Amino acid sequence: RQAAQVLRRVRLQQELEHRALHDQLTGLANRKLLQEHLEAGLSAAKRNGRPLSVVFVDLDGFKAINDELGHRVGDEVLVEVAHRLRGAARAGDQVARYGGDEFVVVCEDADAAAGWIIAERLRLEVRRPLASIPPAYRIAASLGVATWRPSEGSSPSTATMLRAADEAMYASKHAGRDRVTAVTV
Repeated sequence: RQAAQVLRRVRLQQELEHRALHDQLTGLANRKLLQEHLEAGLSAAKRNGRPLSVVFVDLDGFKAINDELGHRVGDEVLVEVAHRLRGAARAGDQVARYGGDEFVVVCEDADAAAGWIIAERLRLEVRRPLASIPPAYRIAASLGVATWRPSEGSSPSTATMLRAADEAMYASKHAGRDRVTAVTV
């Protein structure tokens, strides 16, 4: 009986740890886990001399779906988009829900060209029609890619990388949405 209680406590502790680091709706990493992974990725990039790219994804057309079709449908869209992003990212990439309809993908060993290719693959995956919404509603994504090459400068902070990717994403929005903009840090 004592062993069963210990096992229950261990499972509860594991569940609490998982909940503390993952988004409850999508199951993706949350901001805290994203921050940890990005810090580790920057350290590894510096140590190994390998590039790192951060892709910031913001959904285009999501507000209309959430406002007009309701939050339940909006949640279904977020879950499906999260699934698509996870499927389109490379095996070692960390996909996180940043908040609302924003997602971030940390791509280790990805130079500017690879970051662009990954972002474009994510963009195309997001814009495929969703079964959970009427055809009149469309989802697309504006993406920003920030790439750091250790050989080209001092190590940026996680905040610097996220801000650069976010600003690149906004450049995509201002240029007409449903596109990728890339910058180097």
